[in-house]
Amino acid sequence: SADGSGGSSAGAGEATEVAVVLGTNLSVLSRCFFKLRASMRELGAKAMVPLEPAPQTRLLDATASLKGVFGCGVPGAGGYDAVFAIVVGESARNRVKNLWEGWADDECGAVNLLPISPEHVGVATHRELPAA
Repeated sequence: SADGSGGSSAGAGEATEVAVVLGTNLSVLSRCFFKLRASMRELGAKAMVPLEPAPQTRLLDATASLKGVFGCGVPGAGGYDAVFAIVVGESARNRVKNLWEGWADDECGAVNLLPISPEHVGVATHRELPAA
C-alpha cells in the first residue's frame, strides 16, 4: 500500500460500499414486509379470515419498531399460532427476545421464542434436534 502499512485502502472502500448496499437492501426488505403485512390484513378483511389477527398486529408492530428488525409477519395462512422476525445481529435478537418474553396481551397469550439462525453447511440431516 502507499502508506507502507501493507493494508489496502481499496479494501476499506469496498467494505464501505458493501455496507451501504447491504443497508439499502435491508431498508428495502423492511418496506416490503411492511407492505406485505398491510396487504395480508386487507386480504384477510375482504375474505373475513384473520390472516393477521389484531393481537398479532400489536405484537408485530412493536417488533417491527425495534432496531435491527428488518421484517416480521405471520407465516403460512395466518392465524394465531406463530409469528416471525428477521433480525440482524445478536443485540437485535435479544431485543426481540426480551419483547416477546415480556409480552402481556390477554388476547394473544404468552409468546414462546424459537430462535433459529442460518447454518452454512448446505443440506444436513439431523437424527436428533440440534443442541441450542
